[in-house]
Amino acid sequence: MIKHIKWQSGYEKGIVGIKIDDLDYLKLVTLKGNDLPVDFLLPVLDAALGEDWKNKAEEMFLSKKCPWKVEVTTGMSGRSDYFLREIINREFNYSPVTAHIHISMSGTLNEGIYIHLSELPPLLNKILKDYVSCSPSYLKVIDPREEGPFNEPFTPSGFLETIEAIKSMKALCGND
Repeated sequence: MIKHIKWQSGYEKGIVGIKIDDLDYLKLVTLKGNDLPVDFLLPVLDAALGEDWKNKAEEMFLSKKCPWKVEVTTGMSGRSDYFLREIINREFNYSPVTAHIHISMSGTLNEGIYIHLSELPPLLNKILKDYVSCSPSYLKVIDPREEGPFNEPFTPSGFLETIEAIKSMKALCGND
């Protein structure tokens, strides 16, 4: 499933791409314009994925068998990083970061998001507590469509051949 979401709030606007692959990984990237403000994350996900995605994500999270916690680090610049840490092996005290969401100092998702849907609920819970969730003044869901065949990179444009053909035609017509 792939969706494009056009959003606008005041003078800020942009398009984000949202994709959920066959393995339930969510990818959110800025395609055009301003980076998505974190305040708009929940309404944008709701618009792209429908209302039921939250229940599905929470069910998937509850099926995980590892103890977990969310850690937040904030830099001097004001940026925030949200980490999901899970205990994978208690005997060896192995608790790696299994998911991460970065929020820039300007409160935007300038690195996008790439996360398994099952890891999103605890991170989003903490983010929603730290940032006010609001809707942009304009939000539109677009189903992207294939735009037809594209030429591969490094394929000649044909421009030089066309110029040569025009020169040949002018020569034949006597219009040098």
